[in-house]
Amino acid sequence: MNTTFSHVKPLYEQAYELVKRLIMHGDIAPGQTIVVAQLAEQLQISRTPLREAFRQLLKDQLVTVDRNGTLKVMSLSLSDFEQLFDCRMILEKDFIADVHMSLTDLEIDEWRNRLASARQTAGNATDESMQTLHFMYAHFFTVCKNQRLSQLVQSTYSPLSIYAIGPSQNAIHTMLEEHEQLLTAMKSGDISEVHAVIAEISAAERARGAAYLEALTTT
Repeated sequence: MNTTFSHVKPLYEQAYELVKRLIMHGDIAPGQTIVVAQLAEQLQISRTPLREAFRQLLKDQLVTVDRNGTLKVMSLSLSDFEQLFDCRMILEKDFIADVHMSLTDLEIDEWRNRLASARQTAGNATDESMQTLHFMYAHFFTVCKNQRLSQLVQSTYSPLSIYAIGPSQNAIHTMLEEHEQLLTAMKSGDISEVHAVIAEISAAERARGAAYLEALTTT
């Protein structure tokens, strides 16, 4: 994991992106306690930008804080996980239809090319490849005309994304390939195909997430 910080953008943004990647990749596992002072020392960064990063991670529902100020990575029970996925799959059909109508062909081609490029380097540039997928969804959330719907989908997307890949690097390549297929379906203009592909993506991600969650509870 690259912990080199640059002067291109604010330090807290870089800290946010780095800690988010650590969580997404299972390097900081669901339910794990985070001691800011220790993490700051490990990452060789001051505590102030790291605290700012955790404020954003709290908003993203990727971490929690209790009354004593203890920070932990968000964790879900299997029941919570399944119920959240039920909600996501109910909302996702209308959400992806809205996004499909809002994206231009140029945008679809651009994201498809970016995902294809990320997939080619997924073996040795894991962080960057997964970030591409997160950036694409951030764009989807922005272009969705029904912003209430977008917010509801985001509220399920963030906590579920913790279980999307875990420590399995193969999952990253698979997810990139799945979403290339989604963009290809969008480009075709066939909404029934778009719905079929997003349903397959959600089912596959649900199975991967449930397996990761089960593995965490048995270790």
